[in-house]
Amino acid sequence: MSCLVYPPSPPNSVHVGNDDADANAGEDGRDGEFLISFYRAATEIPEIAAWTFSITVLWLLVWSSASPPYRLSSGSLAIILFISGIILLVTSSLTSRIQSNLRLEDERVPLPRPTLSYSDCSAHRRVLVRQMKKFLPIMTLLWFRVELYEYIIKHTRCSSLPEVVLLPLMISVYEFWKFKWSKRKSSYEQGNSAWELVSQFCISTALVIAWLAIRPVQSGWKSSIICPIVTSERQVLLWLEILAAMIDSVIVIMAEKLANMPTRQSSGPSLPFTTKWGLLLLGTTVSWAIGKTGAYLLSTPKEEPLFSTDIFSNFGMIILQSLLVSISIISASKWLQSTRAFQPKWPSGFRSARSSLRSSIGGENISSHPINALMIQGRQLHAQWLAEARYSIDLQGAVSEYTERYGFLPPPGFDVWYEYATNRSSIIIDNFDQIHQDLLPFRTLAPSTLRHLTNSMASSQWNDIATVVVRNGVAEAQPGIIPTHRWMIEGIVLMITPFAQYLPDMDIAFNLNDECRVSVPWDTIQDINHAAKKNLSSRDYPMSHVWSKDRSLSWALSRANDRLMHSHFTEKSRQDTFHTIVSESCPPSSAARTQYQWKHDTLCTSCAEPHSMDQFLQDWILSDDIWHQPDLADLHGFFIAPSAFKVSRKLLPVFSQSKVFGFNDVLYPSAWNYLEKARYNPSDENPDPCYEDKENTIFWRGTTSEGFSETGEWQGMARQRLLHLANNNTNPVSVLLPRRTEGIYSYYTFSPSAISQSIGANVSIGIAEDVARCGGKDCSIQRRELGITNRVQFDEHWRHRFLFDLDGAGFSGRFLPFLQSNCLPFRTAIFRQWFDTRIMPWLHFVPQDIRFHDFWSTLGYFAGVRTVDEAGKVTKVLMKPHHREGRIIAREGRKWAEESLRKEDMEIYLFRLLLEWGRLTDDRRDELGFTG
Repeated sequence: MSCLVYPPSPPNSVHVGNDDADANAGEDGRDGEFLISFYRAATEIPEIAAWTFSITVLWLLVWSSASPPYRLSSGSLAIILFISGIILLVTSSLTSRIQSNLRLEDERVPLPRPTLSYSDCSAHRRVLVRQMKKFLPIMTLLWFRVELYEYIIKHTRCSSLPEVVLLPLMISVYEFWKFKWSKRKSSYEQGNSAWELVSQFCISTALVIAWLAIRPVQSGWKSSIICPIVTSERQVLLWLEILAAMIDSVIVIMAEKLANMPTRQSSGPSLPFTTKWGLLLLGTTVSWAIGKTGAYLLSTPKEEPLFSTDIFSNFGMIILQSLLVSISIISASKWLQSTRAFQPKWPSGFRSARSSLRSSIGGENISSHPINALMIQGRQLHAQWLAEARYSIDLQGAVSEYTERYGFLPPPGFDVWYEYATNRSSIIIDNFDQIHQDLLPFRTLAPSTLRHLTNSMASSQWNDIATVVVRNGVAEAQPGIIPTHRWMIEGIVLMITPFAQYLPDMDIAFNLNDECRVSVPWDTIQDINHAAKKNLSSRDYPMSHVWSKDRSLSWALSRANDRLMHSHFTEKSRQDTFHTIVSESCPPSSAARTQYQWKHDTLCTSCAEPHSMDQFLQDWILSDDIWHQPDLADLHGFFIAPSAFKVSRKLLPVFSQSKVFGFNDVLYPSAWNYLEKARYNPSDENPDPCYEDKENTIFWRGTTSEGFSETGEWQGMARQRLLHLANNNTNPVSVLLPRRTEGIYSYYTFSPSAISQSIGANVSIGIAEDVARCGGKDCSIQRRELGITNRVQFDEHWRHRFLFDLDGAGFSGRFLPFLQSNCLPFRTAIFRQWFDTRIMPWLHFVPQDIRFHDFWSTLGYFAGVRTVDEAGKVTKVLMKPHHREGRIIAREGRKWAEESLRKEDMEIYLFRLLLEWGRLTDDRRDELGFTG
């Protein structure tokens, strides 16, 4: 840094300048009038600075609460702070120029300039060096805070103490201590008075008390993501949160001191506030990067890169957030320089705290229980759906209804299918929308392309695809199928055999894995569907109801000795699939792609609200839609780390048993259900009693097959979360209960230990035999945390009144037999099957949100809620069990399963699906149609 020697000026000299030069200067000044005016407003009006600071901080807080994963690491924070430091230094340089322009606008009568000799330069440098040394403590604190940031963010599921609660209290304690022990009270003449400090301390304490008061209410809406009891994770995080709050307090206090430090001192010049913080941020991030890089280079193995590649692909958002950080620092400095720091006002602060308490604790009364309304709604919606599903009464009516519903004629063989369906007493003739939705995109692919893709997918065992081959009315399995999965293809052959004689020659590619396989990005699939619909509306051909001749010649039979390597899929097993695959099927502006729910300790109410009525799931179909649910990324093993997942981003004709919303697989009835691998078959030894005579228990047995866990992924998987919630929950829960006023309901919070005793049903939910699909320490931690129980025979399920069903790596094969029984099935699922559009929640089964925040309230409704003493004796009934409503749902579900989910209904669905597939793969498909 150089020292300039100013020659002395005459003390009373008057400026005399060139008029032309003055005119040019005036022109330049006018060009910068707006910038100068803006600077003056921002620096001279403290209210604007305060509002600017408040808005930018609020924006950053809201933004951070929905930040994508690339911004939730210490590396991303370091980059943001580094860029912010550069912005602050540039701003400081521009500010000095603006201030020079402001001085030029004043009276041009220069004051005498101080003479600085060259000998003073070293002294000034020493002064600046001493000032820079003062940065070291705050730089060190910032360094540690960057490191703490990522750990706290990644472990928020165990968070128990928000830092923002302690920050005002710690600052007020510091101010009070400073006032009490200061030997020079005169230093406070320009600052806070004793009363102001006491009031500040009281308000900060009130905020902590308010948080403690509303914490039980908030805890009732905690996330079900697991914070393990058997580890010390919660205790470690608590101390780190306290440490982070202390560091934040010290940083804020030192920032206030820097802001109020004069820019010129008696000993020499001082750096401006923005320059100080620019250098602080640059120094902190550079030193952090050097240390982090050294540790990374020395570490082995290097499992993750030092910086995520997503950071650089979203660099524009990083720049914008850095700009907001810089604005907040600048506005804070101007605000602090214009007002007395840390001086809250009693009235507004008290009113805010009081309002917050009232709104959080008071709760909202509900005039009737939502489940009553949902059951009525379910019955009405089902009656409407059923009327549309069987509108036609004869073949010609079915053809007309098909044409009106889908916009084109049914395929050849539709008359045979109609006879097949009516002979088997199918009550659903017209509504097969799922088939139309699944096959629509494939109309943009040529028949020859579909045939080629089918054959090439089955040509390599690595693809986990096998075909059923239909030739001359006979269906057979492709040779060379993996032995462990051959039963599946043989089961499909058995399902096709009753109607195979009516099918044209074809090959069908079936997915051998539990997981779905085809996920085309949003923009691409929208263009495909638009083109497919446009093609349908522009068709004007004479129709023929006869299949093309010699179709077998166009299909190359897949044989084991003709296998070639045609890899259409990408290996994505054991890694995050939500952000890299699943969310890409949503619109770019959707919450699933623009937000990230990193606060794992809190229930994302905005994610559940669109498909819910209060606490309860209302819209079963919408609950499958991931557009509005970014928190699903951490709530199921398929999204977190699927055990086996090979996916294609291009459209492929893959037939799967189930799929997640946004996937483009073609659904078909599962061979598991057709072969009755899990069979409803009550016996004398294991009968199925009437609903009222069953054991008052909610029951589930299963394995941890949902996904693979090696570094704590299991804590968000649905099966493990249900086990933890039922057996060793650590969070209070909210239950909707009636108040003393007749017909009025409110939410009440129960402690984790009290809820299981208060619910009027036993809970028997456990892992059968052992933990599966895990590695490292996760296996032993899960065993200790969740416990292990014995496996039971499937027929033993029927003795329990409530049966819980949830999917794993794919769909659950037990739901249909549960539905066929006299039990009341509870169900949660992200994988949807061929029949999901024809069953109605709250009429045929009890839906459960995948977050499980509705579990205890729902169970309490059907089983009742009471209080018990230490001996287990009931002391008060809080809500009577709704046995009648439970019996109705169990009865209606059983009846509907007997009418529409039989093996015959599976054949009817697959028959119609394969007729449509036959037309799609025919070279004359635009000319094929049954006219009646």
